[in-house]
Amino acid sequence: MEKTIQELIRKMEEQYNITVLLCCEAGSREWGLDNPNSDYDIRGFFYHNDKSAYMTAIDSPDSVEQIDFMSKDRIIDFSLWDIKKMFKLLAKSNPSILEWALSTIVYYEKPTEMEMIRNVILKYTCRVPLIYHYLNMSRRNYNRFIKNQMRVKIKKYAYIIRAQVTALWLIQNSQISQLNKNVQDLIKKVQLPKKTRKLFDQVVVLKKQQKSGLGIINSISDLDQVLSDLQGDLFTQIEKKRNQILKDYEIEKKTQNKIKFFNKIFFDLIN
Repeated sequence: MEKTIQELIRKMEEQYNITVLLCCEAGSREWGLDNPNSDYDIRGFFYHNDKSAYMTAIDSPDSVEQIDFMSKDRIIDFSLWDIKKMFKLLAKSNPSILEWALSTIVYYEKPTEMEMIRNVILKYTCRVPLIYHYLNMSRRNYNRFIKNQMRVKIKKYAYIIRAQVTALWLIQNSQISQLNKNVQDLIKKVQLPKKTRKLFDQVVVLKKQQKSGLGIINSISDLDQVLSDLQGDLFTQIEKKRNQILKDYEIEKKTQNKIKFFNKIFFDLIN
């Protein structure tokens, strides 16, 4: 499959006259939740070889900011974003872009450039926006797919658990560089009651063993309650710690430095 992905990258570079900076896994495979039916959710960044695309204040209608591709068998789902958009979102600590840049499954990258970008991310990214991102994701999915439901997709349970244990890890640990995105590993590392850990592990096993179909099961009342209670507890924890984390982080100073370094990398790439 990696050979197929590499070939698709080369075709995109030729078709759009771009240079791909990064192509990585951004879905269930990255989180250790994949099963035999899992597709490849590939995300990444590129820059235009024609540097005039970056020389105007207002983007040309012909300028490509995002490239999307789905294979005929729907196994490979590509989405690549222009570096101008990438840096804007990284400056705001956009969680999705951060996840892609720090992905542990990389299909292709320009190592020197990506190392510079990752160094800036790890040095200047505040974990508070990330924590709220995962908590809001968890709450939104719980209310939409779990609350008052008799039948539930296994993957919805798994993705809510993923969001909650990631948020909990970030609350309990200050170093983003040490964040392990594998859900089973996170469940082991964060502080959780024994019952909660057991329920979470069971869901991950079910998700990974799913071989066909939609993976719909009867709702698990004990798990529903655990997810609801943990959600409230996590919001309480971050509200108590939020101001101190921001103070220790020196958010205004580091945000300015982050933007400065991203601008430098951006201009180095397009010159």
